[in-house]
Amino acid sequence: MHTHDNAPRRGWRETVEPGLYRNHRVSCPRSADHRPGGRCACPFTMKVPDSRPGRTRMVSHPGPIADARAERRRLMAQGRPDVAEVAPETLTEFFGQWMRASQRTLAPSTLYTYDEAFRLRIGPALGQMYLPELTHERVVGFVNELAATASSTRIVAKTLTCLSSCMSAAVAWGRIPINPCSHVRADRVRVDADGDHFAGEHERRVLSAAELQRLYDANPNPRVSSMLRTAAEAALRRGELIGLKWPDIDFERNRIHVRRSVWQERMKGGRKIEKACKGREARTVPIGEPLTRLLGDWYAISVVEGGASASGYVWPGKDLGAMGADTPSQATERALIRAGLTNELGKPLVTLHSLRHGCGSLMLMAGTPLIAVSRFLGHANVQITAERYSHLVSSEEQLRGASDALNALMTTDTVRETVRETPMDRENPFV
Repeated sequence: MHTHDNAPRRGWRETVEPGLYRNHRVSCPRSADHRPGGRCACPFTMKVPDSRPGRTRMVSHPGPIADARAERRRLMAQGRPDVAEVAPETLTEFFGQWMRASQRTLAPSTLYTYDEAFRLRIGPALGQMYLPELTHERVVGFVNELAATASSTRIVAKTLTCLSSCMSAAVAWGRIPINPCSHVRADRVRVDADGDHFAGEHERRVLSAAELQRLYDANPNPRVSSMLRTAAEAALRRGELIGLKWPDIDFERNRIHVRRSVWQERMKGGRKIEKACKGREARTVPIGEPLTRLLGDWYAISVVEGGASASGYVWPGKDLGAMGADTPSQATERALIRAGLTNELGKPLVTLHSLRHGCGSLMLMAGTPLIAVSRFLGHANVQITAERYSHLVSSEEQLRGASDALNALMTTDTVRETVRETPMDRENPFV
């Protein structure tokens, strides 16, 4: 079956036989090629009699197929069960229903992320629990257990987002009265990143201005250098960096228009899908004259001399389409090693995304207003910027800046006179 390249990726329900189906997950290769009879670990569903006369219900079964067939024969022979004997749904059963219902409302990247989070983390721990059994206390315990083994707080946050979204749907569909994930926050937990040290998001390493210059000097290659500087000085996310095209760069006004992001399925040969920027809003980012000149030099090499499309991607892949999802990260890692910006184990000090964080931190430390930094980074609201980046400025510097701002507005004598003001003075301000 042929599908359009830009069509959203969906799971596939394979009809094994009448009344018995296999629900292939979004990540399953069978969802891409729709080839029947393939081997995979996707679950089965079967159509069996419901408690209501003339109605049927779908029951999930993990397999293998022989056991699924036997269970369906047993349920068919049992006939219509009494209302009291209808078992409540497990989290795995409800998650499957919710994902099928969300195929047209969630982005392919979101569907993939949710499917991965459930398959690797949520399902093994909570999948066999019935929905009413999934209490707030159990969710808190699950998050704490996950934090003890996860490699980053980001993984905990993504997992909790998936579970909370699923439980919100369960509330909306009348399965449970309240969302057990309410008031559970991933940023309140600590993640043991290396076995003996708790590394939270506030401890993320960023490069100083001197280290950035060292990185640039050690990587004179125009393609790599322009990519690194765009990530570090325009604060583009990985998908935005991959999706940047030449018409998005305004060389005359020193501007980059961030209009799209490219997401790639995390499997060998996975499709690359253009989508809207995070938050679904395009933004314009001002850049410095040096970066504009560097991008101009790369344009001359890539387009004028190399024959690449003037309307194509700034850093195309081998097929002149979008480069692979791992390419920018790998290029950054090699560049950091080349510049000697590594730790005692020889590993790079930062990642590609850390260059974006470093841009935000340097702007804040330079005194740029928080709202301006938030717009520059493309955050949905300024609160996100405050939580993720303002901590990179030391408390002493923040307090000193607040004190200096206050001193610029009023002197101690002015404050003293304000305190001495009488009620009569406030009622007659012109006396």
